Amino acid sequence: MCVDFDTNVLQNQVTLVSDIQGANYNYSWYLDGVIIPGAIQGSYVVNTVSPGLYTVSVIDTMSTANCTSEMSEPFQVIQSGQAVFVSVSQSGTFEPNPSITIIVEGYGDYWFQPDNGPILDNGGVFTNVSGGLHTVNVYDRKTENPSCGFITIDDIRIIDYPKVFTPNQDGFNDTWNITAFSNQPGAQIDIFDRYGKLLTSIKPSRGGWDGTYKGSNLPSSDYWFVLTYQESGQIQQFRSHFSLKR
Repeated sequence: MCVDFDTNVLQNQVTLVSDIQGANYNYSWYLDGVIIPGAIQGSYVVNTVSPGLYTVSVIDTMSTANCTSEMSEPFQVIQSGQAVFVSVSQSGTFEPNPSITIIVEGYGDYWFQPDNGPILDNGGVFTNVSGGLHTVNVYDRKTENPSCGFITIDDIRIIDYPKVFTPNQDGFNDTWNITAFSNQPGAQIDIFDRYGKLLTSIKPSRGGWDGTYKGSNLPSSDYWFVLTYQESGQIQQFRSHFSLKR
């Protein structure tokens, strides 16, 4: 059964059906060994927040001895629910091993899916995360069929920069940029060779650098950059280097 964690309201009902059916049978349903008043039909609808072990006994009214079945094997009704978002935290700007930690609460057992990839039982902790924007779906996996649904956490921003790019025109990793600052139109990246010569200036909010200078391909090497951006209302600069590989 799916229960709203905030309101404790039941969001679906569960119907239990006896394997023995017929007009000549009387039924008694039990929850955790205690008879349920008025539950005398061949099926029982659990329409309140009542998880636990359900059993049923059946009497054959056509038998002169009123034969009663043995008590059924217990059927467990589990309480679960969609996750409730609590918080998300990510590592600081340009930390060497970027991470994301997501905290949710609820009645379920929750699994996490980053960027529509594999669904993971990792407690909501992701390490070595690439720079940029990320989305995480949080699934109720306490009961998979049916599940109580999922929530989506959008716009998780990891501030990092690519350490390597390969401008080989193969459609993969052909340009270099720091997309984590794409929401700052005023941010700028100045790129230099190892001798300090300015090669180009680019914006994180636009296309990246393709590894050329005045239309000519530059060789495989390390290149340096200065990123100018805003953080907490203050102008900041970050300097580091990356590799171009052909």
